[in-house]
Amino acid sequence: MTTEKWSDWSCAVAVTAVSDHDLEPAVAIVRSVMAEVEIAASRFRDDSDLSRINAQAGRYVTVRPMTVELVELALDAARRTGGRVTPTVGAALLAQGYDDDIDVVRARSAAPAEPAPVPAADDAVRVDPALGRVGVAAGTVLDLGALAKAYAVDEAIARIAGRGLDPVLVSIGGDLAVHGEQSWQISVSETADAPAQLVTLDEGALATSSILGRRWGQDRHHIIDPGTGAGAAGGRWRTATVWAPTTVEANLLSTWALVDADGLTRSLVVDPCPARMVTAGGVVTTLHGWPAEAMESAS
Repeated sequence: MTTEKWSDWSCAVAVTAVSDHDLEPAVAIVRSVMAEVEIAASRFRDDSDLSRINAQAGRYVTVRPMTVELVELALDAARRTGGRVTPTVGAALLAQGYDDDIDVVRARSAAPAEPAPVPAADDAVRVDPALGRVGVAAGTVLDLGALAKAYAVDEAIARIAGRGLDPVLVSIGGDLAVHGEQSWQISVSETADAPAQLVTLDEGALATSSILGRRWGQDRHHIIDPGTGAGAAGGRWRTATVWAPTTVEANLLSTWALVDADGLTRSLVVDPCPARMVTAGGVVTTLHGWPAEAMESAS
């Protein structure tokens, strides 16, 4: 078993292959997928499809098929969660100062910030899949960051599987998925230096969302509560890790937990997925079959 690690998108990226000879092609696939996703969905590249959509608000913009797929996935998430997980939080993120790479944002002196309104996705976003076009209403700024990261993991795993490689694990910023018949030991924690729980992953994906990790200034972070237009705060959970068949699904559920704990709870009653939650006070709670052994306080 061998691993290659690097940093991209302000994230730790890791690819682990059971067979040494599969590492190089697996890494090449992950790098290629990340490059494609970046030119489709980066807020920080002026030439990305997403930036062109935002810059031409009020008009349709011709985009790549991948961008259409990402926006449609984001709209589906908004409908499913009643607008609690929505791609229309871009203006709110900008108002909080998240307008560049996170390391650049953290290096600044944080100016006072006011919440920004978050428009309803169905009202503010239009997709024309037949002609490959996306448009947003004037004043709307799309953000696909968390979804794009999860999508990149799933797309890389799909391409790795298509190559017939031996078992591989792909992780981007803590969102991860596996390919092949193999048991993987995964360390789950809120942040890189927090107490961790070791769990076994045989299939599917894990995603972690937290208000603790990607922070800058006082009480500012990347998870926006659409109800307030500011960073999610005061909810039941400060961190959520969820297992699901795909990384996109796991990421949706973990984000939903932080902005609408009751809504996620109702969803998991209908379609249970194992989850590990951490309260504002640092108490770990497990749900729907998540292994309970070796739990530690995260305070």
